[in-house]
Amino acid sequence: MTAVGVLVLVAICIQLSISISGLQLQVRRLAEEAALAQTLRPSNSQRSDTLAIVPALNEEQSIARVVRDLLEHDLDVLVIDDGSTDRTRELAITSGANVVSMPYNTGVGGALRTGLRFAVTHGYHTVVQCDADGQHPISHVNHLLAELDSADCDMVIGSRFASGRAEQMHVGALRRFAMWTLAASASRAVDGRITDVTSGFRAWRGQILFALADNLPAYYLGDTYEAVIAAGRAGYRVKEIPSPIGERLHGTSSASSLQAARLAARAFATAVLHLHVRLPERR
Repeated sequence: MTAVGVLVLVAICIQLSISISGLQLQVRRLAEEAALAQTLRPSNSQRSDTLAIVPALNEEQSIARVVRDLLEHDLDVLVIDDGSTDRTRELAITSGANVVSMPYNTGVGGALRTGLRFAVTHGYHTVVQCDADGQHPISHVNHLLAELDSADCDMVIGSRFASGRAEQMHVGALRRFAMWTLAASASRAVDGRITDVTSGFRAWRGQILFALADNLPAYYLGDTYEAVIAAGRAGYRVKEIPSPIGERLHGTSSASSLQAARLAARAFATAVLHLHVRLPERR
């Protein structure tokens, strides 16, 4: 088979996968709407125009501390309980967060998209995403927000690698190569240096919130890498700043190095063939 034939076959396979994902998206949207309709909100539910979204799955050991730290930074907090079977939901509520409970596990992308829909519905101007496991330093949230202001950009990513401390992270060679490949293509898409395109510590402001609330892919790497590619190609300004990352308080990564490399190859092909989601052009 010729190289052109291989590319055509790959494109067809990816397009079929995207079509299946489209059907899954319709089901997930119904689940998101049902969950949003039952959002649990504390009495002081909206104090700020900035919302911190925290996707959480079985994070009872860390969620209360993460919520309290975010509230101390004068942010409103929305925890997306993504099908937890422990006390995550209960502890998030008692700690003062708004809580959306998904009817089943939708993954980080589905949880984040639900949070973005909540944000635009309730008029938030700025959104910060951070993990529920305590790895992201809450004190650096202000750095993300300051960069949004000073650089006049739409998205800021907190990079684990731009800080020069990547050697402290236990990342296998295969996974590191996959991350480097994705970062290189993302850098071209946004016309700037990106070293950590899969980071879950980021902030958005303005028009891009509406674009992502409607179009954010929910599958693995869709909410991170593909969202950055789509944003850059639609003219949104994306920047990256150094941000340290702490040790995971508990649990392990959800994907093995081999799985991560396989999914990264799919995501990379999607971007190269321009089969990624399309965001409305930046005005």
